[in-house]
Amino acid sequence: MNKLVLIIITCFGLIGCAGHSMTRMTDAVALSALDQDVLVEQWGIRAERMMLTGAGNLIDFRYLVVDPIKAAKAVSPKIKPMLVDEKTGMLKDVPMPANIGALRNTGRNLQKGRKYFILFNNPGGNIHLGDKVTVIMGDYKLEHIEVQ
Repeated sequence: MNKLVLIIITCFGLIGCAGHSMTRMTDAVALSALDQDVLVEQWGIRAERMMLTGAGNLIDFRYLVVDPIKAAKAVSPKIKPMLVDEKTGMLKDVPMPANIGALRNTGRNLQKGRKYFILFNNPGGNIHLGDKVTVIMGDYKLEHIEVQ
């Protein structure tokens, strides 16, 4: 049952990322304009959304690529993204089902203006709406994101 749910969620996420015109996220991650500007300048991405999905067992991080060259450093396939629960310090990784691989986009063929995703494990649903998390991808670190 869990594999079926995970495959359905993955397909939904991949369809949503196939073209930015198919999904329109209007609720940007609650960051100050300065933080978003620094994020874009240093990493070439704009944080869009951090939300619970999969009955609370997954956390979906959406981001917009503004500069594909800079963004490729943060989302390289060599980097293992982690999510930190700021309340407990607990680390969450990206699920990697054997039949489909890691549930995230990587730095291959990034396109400017396109939205991408990373799904993080949240077994037991211990991260809830309103909790603050930090995303770590190599040297890239985005702190104090509120889960929606």
